[in-house]
Amino acid sequence: MAALGGAGAVFPWGGWRPWAVASGAVVAVRFAGRRHSTGIGLHRQVPRAWARTMPLGRLYLLWGALLGSGIATVIPHSAFLVLAVGELAAGPAVASIAGAIFGAAREGSVMIAVASRWDPSRTTSALQRYHTAAARANATAVVVGGFALTASQWI
Repeated sequence: MAALGGAGAVFPWGGWRPWAVASGAVVAVRFAGRRHSTGIGLHRQVPRAWARTMPLGRLYLLWGALLGSGIATVIPHSAFLVLAVGELAAGPAVASIAGAIFGAAREGSVMIAVASRWDPSRTTSALQRYHTAAARANATAVVVGGFALTASQWI
């Protein structure tokens, strides 16, 4: 994520930075309004064979690294776009901090699973159970976050 901030730092924005952030937020709102989205990111999930062939600690470590990056796995919520556009506009220092917080939040599901010694399939069923609540939280994050990031660029 710091790479996005670095790219944004060298881009000759001129007065277009707020408009770029606003455009990214509008795209994210459009994604949030879709009923059946394929998600954002690469379709590279954790290989199922890992659960059978790898010690549990290593499995969760690698799973967490894939989830935490946000790039190597599908992210079904468009709030990721708002985060990415915000990092692009913010510069490398803020992008690094935001990326670390994002990664820690995504790693949270894995840490809960490890701490409670859940079977990996329980995490998947929990994600399915809370899908509607997550979709609503995504829409709220997109609107509020998009507005706040856009407003911050004009201040």
